Amino acid sequence: MRAGSASAMAARRAGGRPGLVAMLGLGVVAALLAGCGVAMPEAGAVPQQQAVAAPPPRTAQPLDAAAAGLTDALLANAGLASSGRRPLMIDPLIDRATGFYTAATRSIEARIERRVRDHHPQVEMRPFTIAGLADQPLILLGTMAGAAEAGSLKPAVGAPSIYRIWAALIDLRTDRVLGREMVWVHAADVDPTPTTFFRDKPVESPGPGTAAYLRTCSSSAGAPIDPVYLQALPTQALVAQSIAFNEAHRY
Repeated sequence: MRAGSASAMAARRAGGRPGLVAMLGLGVVAALLAGCGVAMPEAGAVPQQQAVAAPPPRTAQPLDAAAAGLTDALLANAGLASSGRRPLMIDPLIDRATGFYTAATRSIEARIERRVRDHHPQVEMRPFTIAGLADQPLILLGTMAGAAEAGSLKPAVGAPSIYRIWAALIDLRTDRVLGREMVWVHAADVDPTPTTFFRDKPVESPGPGTAAYLRTCSSSAGAPIDPVYLQALPTQALVAQSIAFNEAHRY
């Protein structure tokens, strides 16, 4: 029996009362949909939202696992599934105390890039260049520092046995921070030796650019990108590329 005929019969039996007619009509529709395998939403039901990935564990992990977990959590929670494939650049990670690139930060970057290429097709890994900034990419930036213990935000006292690594993902289309995650690793997995360029340069205190970088990679999801960091991005891209050339002996 079609739904229209069933509703009309129900109306005559109900004496034309509109409220009861509406209830009976909805009941017929619900029964027909149930018979077709279509579920009716419950009253007051809220549409399901995209699942949010759990944060990485607050225990010390091997460097490979830590970098993979950091990358997965940042990208899974960024809400990129329906926004099309996006370019992603890494603004080189730095040591928190000195602002230098180190063997450890370079190693983490390499692991992040590999994880993105192998497991995250929704983003396209690109080099960090001035020309690439015109495409308003996603940018991943981060830092590391000795921690008092695994899971702790307190700095280490003396030689660290644990390092904390944290990173943020920012979106140049919206000028917002999409997310921040952190992981902990054993000091045995960390080589704090500065890269060639920083070993050869005169020792100096971190400047305003480094401070803006650190503020940005410590920002919470939804926060605006630090304006000083945004303004310095083209210069930072040029400097990062020049340092990479230096390290590769491309003078």
